[in-house]
Amino acid sequence: MKLLIENLNTSTSSEDLAYLMGDLKGFIRSWIKTDNFGLSKGVGYASFESHFDGRQAIVQYNGIKMHGRKIKITQIRETSNIYGLKS
Repeated sequence: MKLLIENLNTSTSSEDLAYLMGDLKGFIRSWIKTDNFGLSKGVGYASFESHFDGRQAIVQYNGIKMHGRKIKITQIRETSNIYGLKS
């Protein structure tokens, strides 16, 4: 399951997200979306092995303050394109 993490402080790094999510069961990895200059856009992502593991992350961390900002965590719904490939 993939999660979208919004309202991140621009100083939050991929390592910060990994530290936050790393103790949760099924955590695979996390990363921050950056601009062309490598600066954070305030949005990140996390991947979990199962739907249940991802839901636990949402329940545990959605709405907490991280680096002074209240973060919002939601599930990214996978969609199929016209060729049947998931995105």
